[in-house]
This record gives sequence, C-alpha cells and structure tokens, in this order.
Amino acid sequence: MFEELLTAARFSKVHTWGRFLWGEAGAARSLYEHDGDVAHFDLEGRWQRAKVNGRTLLRGLDGVVLERFGGAAGEDVRLTDVRLAHEAVTSLLERARLDAPVLLPGWTVEQLLAEKERFLEAYRPVGIVPPDRYRSLIIQATQGCAYNGCLFCSLYKGQRYRVVPPAELRTHLQKVKAFVGSGLEGRRGVFLGEANALAMPQAALLEVFDLLHAELPRLATDVSSFIDAFDDYRTAEELAALRARGLTRVFIGVESGDEPTLAVLGKPATVAGVSRLVQSLKAGGVSVGVIFLAGLGRAHVEKSAELLPTLGLDEHDVVYVSPLVVSEGPLAVQLERRGLVNVDAEAEAAELRARLGGRAKVARYDVRRWVYA
Repeated sequence: MFEELLTAARFSKVHTWGRFLWGEAGAARSLYEHDGDVAHFDLEGRWQRAKVNGRTLLRGLDGVVLERFGGAAGEDVRLTDVRLAHEAVTSLLERARLDAPVLLPGWTVEQLLAEKERFLEAYRPVGIVPPDRYRSLIIQATQGCAYNGCLFCSLYKGQRYRVVPPAELRTHLQKVKAFVGSGLEGRRGVFLGEANALAMPQAALLEVFDLLHAELPRLATDVSSFIDAFDDYRTAEELAALRARGLTRVFIGVESGDEPTLAVLGKPATVAGVSRLVQSLKAGGVSVGVIFLAGLGRAHVEKSAELLPTLGLDEHDVVYVSPLVVSEGPLAVQLERRGLVNVDAEAEAAELRARLGGRAKVARYDVRRWVYA
C-alpha cells in the first residue's frame, strides 16, 4: 500500500517510519498504518475520516460520528457511543508516535468529546447541504425555514424563521472562525444557511455578503444557498447583484415535475414557477442545482423527466436525485391514499438519474449520509 501512496503524487510531503506513513497535501493530513488503519485530519489535528478496526467512520464538527457502510451492506449508522470511535483513532496515533519523524496530532478522547459543546457555542444545530457543498463553511444567516410546510422535511419543525441581525451575525462569524481555526484552510466557499437564506430582503442580503467579504475574504467569492422552488420574486437584476458579491450557485428543491405530487408533499410550487426561477438565476449569472425526490411513483417520474429539459441547464449546473425518507406522519398517510407505500425508492432513483441526464451533471443525494465534517 505504501508503494502506491508514494508514487501516486497525492501528497506534497511524505514521511515514513516503521509501519507508518504520514502524508501532507494542502489542508489535509493523513496517517496510514501498513495494511492496517487509516485516519485523516484537518490542520487543527482533529480527525475527520478514519478506517479503524475494519470500520469506516466520519466525524462531524458537531460531535456526530457516522459509520458508513455503502452499497447493499446496509444503511449508514450514527453512533450512539462516539467515545469508542475516538479511542480507536487515538490508539492509532499512539502506536504511530514511537519514532515518528513528525509531530502528530495530540488530541485526547476527552478533548474530542468536548468539541460538541464548543461547536454549540458557535452554531445552532446544522441542517443539510447538497453533496458538492460538503466542504463549504456553513454560516447561519437565518434560522429555521421561511416556509416550513413541506411534509417530507422535519428539520425545522417548531422553529420560528428569523433573519439574524448584522451584529449577531458578525459575532456568529467570529465564533465560527475561532472554532474551525486553521481548519478554514480546508474549506471551499460558504454555504449560507439555514433552509432558505435567500428569502431575506435584498438589502439585508447585500449586507450579509459585505460582512462575509470582511470576515472571510477567500471563501466569500464562492457562496451558495437554497431557495424555495416557489420563490419567483427575486429578479434577475437582484441575482446579478448577488453574483457580483460572490453568489455562485443556488439550489432548488424542485422535488417533482408533477404538480399533484407536489401537492401531496405540501409544496406550493408549480412547474411554471420553477421554470421562471431557474431562468432568473441563469440570467443573473448564477449556476443552479435542482433536486428531485425518488420514491413517488410513475406520474412523478414521467413529469420530472419532461420538466428537466425545459429548464435550460448546462454544464455549470447539477441535478440531484434524493431517495425519499418517509416516517410515520401526514406524508405517510398521503402516500398511502395514493397507493405509493411500496415504491422502490432506490430503483426509482436509478431510473431518474438515467432519464434526467443532459448537459448538467446528475448525481445522487442521500440526506442520511450528511455530516458537517
């Protein structure tokens, strides 16, 4: 394994000793044990990903640890006892420290456990972001969801939507910078949260972008966010002004091209409204990410496949297909009424990915695999 790493030009610096290899590349640091465990760290020395004791683990900044299985082996699991994961990674470090020619991270299990509380001093609990923004720095310019009526989403239930005032947002930014520390070097752009920060008034948004440039000048040139699929009050001129401030991509939860299906989901969007919104974004020079759900039946598949080619997406845009996750509640009742309780979401997702192809990239988006790492 070491031979492959040494010849792959993956690292700018490599140190080997005994059974271990330490590699450095940009803001990433990696420790490999020959034919054994692997762990990857940020510049603060916090482990981010690891394969230890035969388990693949992903650690979130908020203290969550996700065990990843992938494929048909089973769904990923959020661990209830993260201490064991931290112990496995710190044990790898302890083994490697003997005769190590470099200074290895010195985090203890207790320090890693305490990161959850430090995180909550800087952030509210985070929602979700699309896969191509997993390495963005999340900035919570709003709290909650301005609509908060979609039956398939429970992330913001019971929360009041509010725009964070400028002074409070500046404090949030400073706390985030202090918490992430040198790990900022590994971040790619800013994701403006929470659910639909672009719902705030234009003047307030421009002030937010100015603050981002003042506090995070490198990251503020690549800002992304969600917008409601029924939000067509933002003009192309306003979007162009935001593009000039650093807005590069906006994500729209289209969910379906079938309006009766949208009604079942509790989403007051129309095909015409989605088209107008995409046109405004493209005219403003902003790339688009559109998200479709999978697991909603034939009419949904056919109408979604009809809608996508009309949106005028190109190679700068992305289409995501996200398997629907249904729990007990109003949505389950609505789907049962329509005879959609036994839909194979994975098979439908595969079909949609095949049929939604075009100039834009098409990819899977599984919200269950999200960790703010």
